[in-house]
Amino acid sequence: MNAQFAPREVSASSVADAESRTPTRRFGGETYATEEEAVTKKQIVRLISDDLNLSQQDVKKVVQRTFDAVIQTLADEGRIELRNFGVFEVKERKARKARNPRTGDEVYVPPKRVVTFKPGKEMEQMVASSGPEGASADAGA
Repeated sequence: MNAQFAPREVSASSVADAESRTPTRRFGGETYATEEEAVTKKQIVRLISDDLNLSQQDVKKVVQRTFDAVIQTLADEGRIELRNFGVFEVKERKARKARNPRTGDEVYVPPKRVVTFKPGKEMEQMVASSGPEGASADAGA
């Protein structure tokens, strides 16, 4: 099963509709209006639903179960590796002393577990080649 979002054909009407909204962001072949907002789960569900001709309700269940499985795996195992995507890992942060920036008082910060993410090579390359930095680098090549 291929877990990647591949670019897809976009109809002329969806492009015209999307272009009427500005500013825009490209995601999975679709263009979304943005106001410096992140892509939402609802948008991802709609994209997959349209691509696979499935109901949004069914796709939402699958997407939510996938997220739940990732969370549960991290809680139970501490690591999940998704090829061509990246690695999520739970790491232990040590207790430390810090300073309250307002008062300058020293405060104790207890140890805690945090989730880290290291993107896979394919994701890094795709992200690096998109956006202003990637576009200017490609223009000089």
